[in-house]
Amino acid sequence: STDKENGNFAISNVLKFSPQKDLDRATFAKLFVDYAGIDVADDSGSYFDDVSAEAWYAPYVKTLYYLGLIKNENYKYNPNLPISRGEVLRVVLDYFDLDLATAYGDPHFQDIQRDHYLYPYVEALFNSGSGGVFGENFNPEAVATKNYLKYLINEYKENP
Repeated sequence: STDKENGNFAISNVLKFSPQKDLDRATFAKLFVDYAGIDVADDSGSYFDDVSAEAWYAPYVKTLYYLGLIKNENYKYNPNLPISRGEVLRVVLDYFDLDLATAYGDPHFQDIQRDHYLYPYVEALFNSGSGGVFGENFNPEAVATKNYLKYLINEYKENP
């Protein structure tokens, strides 16, 4: 890697940082269920117009639906669209039932004010000690990645 300011560089044959790929909603459903260790739903019903029962991701989407982690307001799941960091945070914290109580004081992320729907979630993240890695901005609309999802689940999943 090269420091853009002073031109110093470092070489390592030990560390390799692979590029992060955007996470779509279908892949998110599978990875969330897998990483969290959730039993997959085996029902053959379909709750979203755009998720066929034969789709590889259908059982994972159904599992999230049964757990109450995704809503079915317009009968669409949009499996091929990217999923945002804010959406992932909401699902993870709801699943692990994190206390969403907020403390008085200034918001801990500059881009999430008190009137933002994610405010209780990002404050719970910060108050649990897991939010410091995100810096001053949470960037809720940014597309989530696999490592982001893994980080959140690993922070809240109880280790056996």
